[in-house]
Amino acid sequence: MVVDDVERFSVRSVYKQGRKVAEDGRLLPAALAGAQDAVPAIVGVTDSVHLPALKAADLRLEAPGGPVRVIEALPNQILTRSLALTPTVLAGQVVADPVRDLLKLVCVERHGRRGSVARGLVTGFGLQRGALAGTVGHDHHNLLAVGADDGDILVAAARLAELGGGLVAVEGGRVLAELPLEIAGLVTDAPLEDVRGRMRALDEAAAQLGVTLPAPFMALSFLGLPVIPELRLTDLGLVDVRVGGLVPLGVEA
Repeated sequence: MVVDDVERFSVRSVYKQGRKVAEDGRLLPAALAGAQDAVPAIVGVTDSVHLPALKAADLRLEAPGGPVRVIEALPNQILTRSLALTPTVLAGQVVADPVRDLLKLVCVERHGRRGSVARGLVTGFGLQRGALAGTVGHDHHNLLAVGADDGDILVAAARLAELGGGLVAVEGGRVLAELPLEIAGLVTDAPLEDVRGRMRALDEAAAQLGVTLPAPFMALSFLGLPVIPELRLTDLGLVDVRVGGLVPLGVEA
């Protein structure tokens, strides 16, 4: 890279294998010539999202009584904190409460094996409406969704199944933005500029929904990684990395 200033790190141009491939923040067309090879349709590679038939009951979270474990997403890092908070309860069910920044977090097994669904709560996103979801969920890469509305979580999951994987932002039952990731639900062979534009649209949609957490889709993708402290959600349930195992939603007295 050629930079104007090493402290501000303003990149003037980028070279790869002796050829200039980008200048002033833009790819040079010649850099992409011949780089777009079609990915063959291989079962399990381009057809990897096999969700259970989700319904509203699958997202219900029974109130255990008393405080519950809540994942706190932290800005600009993949560590989380485990909080004990009193949830908002309606008719015996823990519900999302965007006023308190308490959102429903869902992990759905998407490889067509167990079809398991786990629910929890997360704070730190700032989401006020709708839902965000994706099939990038390190390291199991199940579907992860965060939402202020269960209906929008279901719409987001259904759209990801149709796309064969990807990232989506949903509000009021309508998809606001999406990025298909049809190869293993993780990557795409679409042109880089198209992917860049769709990613920007997703971040803008998230901001419109009230999200204040930087890079929310990246943050969401790490909330299921059960090897980094403190608290995570897999399709089998909440994992407290500090104790090395599954823990219940309710905090024991």
